[in-house]
Amino acid sequence: MFNHNRIRLRITGFALLIAVSALTACSNSTANTTSYSTEDIQILASRVKAKEVTIYSTSDCLYCNQAKSWMNENNIAFTDCDIETSQQCEKKYKYYKADGVPFIVVKRQGKEYLMRDGFDSDELLAALQDGAL
Repeated sequence: MFNHNRIRLRITGFALLIAVSALTACSNSTANTTSYSTEDIQILASRVKAKEVTIYSTSDCLYCNQAKSWMNENNIAFTDCDIETSQQCEKKYKYYKADGVPFIVVKRQGKEYLMRDGFDSDELLAALQDGAL
């Protein structure tokens, strides 16, 4: 005969093990992120032109609006390209084979960097730095 309490206990223990593993992985990945001082961001932002950063977005995308707000708050110039209202933006978005928004393209010093996994401020700042592409 099955002992249901023992089975529940094992399932709970297994679930707890998975949760702890996931938390450990998350804390390790965030420990490797680069921190930028406000001064570093201001210096970098002063060197960026709107044509160098394009954010492909939609008007109802919460993450797009958060990314644009962060860039505005940090005085990082960018071009907003709404793929729902501009055929040219939609065409470029499809050219890049993007599959979600926000999709950000950084073009500097003859190089191009594609942010395919949404917005990450440290990733954007690294892409904007000289030689980081």
